[in-house]
Amino acid sequence: MRLTRFETDLLIAIYKDQAPDLINDIPLLEVQDRDHTGHGMYVNFLPSKALKNGKTHKLGQKFYADIEGVKHGVGAVLYVDNGTLTTIELYCYGPDVFPKSVTNYSISMG
Repeated sequence: MRLTRFETDLLIAIYKDQAPDLINDIPLLEVQDRDHTGHGMYVNFLPSKALKNGKTHKLGQKFYADIEGVKHGVGAVLYVDNGTLTTIELYCYGPDVFPKSVTNYSISMG
């Protein structure tokens, strides 16, 4: 599966801020599945040997998105294992339900 426009914009914003060396990997990513949890979502990626650069870290702690229908906004954490993005964790602040589809949004790095 391909990344959605929101997922791509999220990755660009976080990578520009925290890991510019990973921006060129975005077109190589392939979504394995999306797990909606109610108040959030996990986007899991297929492993790719082409993306290995050796670093393991979490990114995105400063990410914030205003999404239509989500009153209190959305945060995200990217999990990078041995240089490969494995998961995007998206979560709502407050009691909101994460939408099945994200089309109207704004992103900031705070």
